Amino acid sequence: MTKEDNKKIFSSGDYRSLTDKQKRIFRDVVAELDSRNMLRVTDVPVIASYARNAVIARLACEELELHGLVFVEEDKYHGKKSKENPAFSIYNRAQQAMERTAALLGLTPTGRKRLSDFEQPKTASDEWDEQED
Repeated sequence: MTKEDNKKIFSSGDYRSLTDKQKRIFRDVVAELDSRNMLRVTDVPVIASYARNAVIARLACEELELHGLVFVEEDKYHGKKSKENPAFSIYNRAQQAMERTAALLGLTPTGRKRLSDFEQPKTASDEWDEQED
């Protein structure tokens, strides 16, 4: 990554709007993508989304650990009633969003495969094989 790209990434509104926890995750993802020469300035909003959802998932997980998956609620008409902790659906949505953005960034095995297939230039033998079909 060039110094100019570094400046664009870390001075962007997407990065500046993150919390400290989200910024740590953002920086880790940037470092990982940069180490593989896969980092593009245009990925910043996706990386920021990944970081936000990672923190949301962690917070929801902490809530689930603290209060459990199900809690008992008083219903004035029917007495006590078991109810799913809303943190469970928050966790699931954040996790799904993380999985989608991770795949877009090439942070999952299928995402890496898709990106490598997309970026590999055709060889002369590939073109020859296509002509034979």
